[in-house]
Amino acid sequence: MADDVQDHRNYFRIDDMVAIEYQLMSELIAPDATAYPFSNTSEQFQLITEMQTIEAESQHILRSIHEQDRQVANYLKNIDRRIQLLSRILAACSEDIASLPRQSVNLSEGGIAFSSSAPLPKGGYIAIKLVLFPSYAGMLLSGRVVSCEEENKAYTNHITFECISDSDRQLLAKHVIQFQAQQRRARLDQSD
Repeated sequence: MADDVQDHRNYFRIDDMVAIEYQLMSELIAPDATAYPFSNTSEQFQLITEMQTIEAESQHILRSIHEQDRQVANYLKNIDRRIQLLSRILAACSEDIASLPRQSVNLSEGGIAFSSSAPLPKGGYIAIKLVLFPSYAGMLLSGRVVSCEEENKAYTNHITFECISDSDRQLLAKHVIQFQAQQRRARLDQSD
């Protein structure tokens, strides 16, 4: 347990605004299981999520093409940006995504911390529907409540991801890296 918590502290963490919905579970259920609470998500949510996964999986191929032919790689990057833009437009119009409450969270590849009006039970299992912005990457995740702290009549719940696919972990890592790069650029712009 202590090693598990330490492993998750090794990930880079960011404070971000996401769309999130969660539900307690009596046992750990993988997001691809039929009994998963959010298995009835819209087809749009699933397609947008799949587009993000395919894009993440294609990045190493694009880097390889870039080493061989920069013009072809630049053209493919432009096509990818157009596809991403279309994906964002579809996601912004999706009722399934638009209806999710947005909330400030602390996020990493290994877990998430968020506030709630009621405490979540330590050791309890949780299903999470998460959408990252501005990419609109959507994920269905399962986790365990590591701790819950009370602050000013609100509760900060710390969740470790228990069932997370490699593609979702890669999407989270990419999001964290891009967020940090954006923050650095903003700080540099302010100092100039």
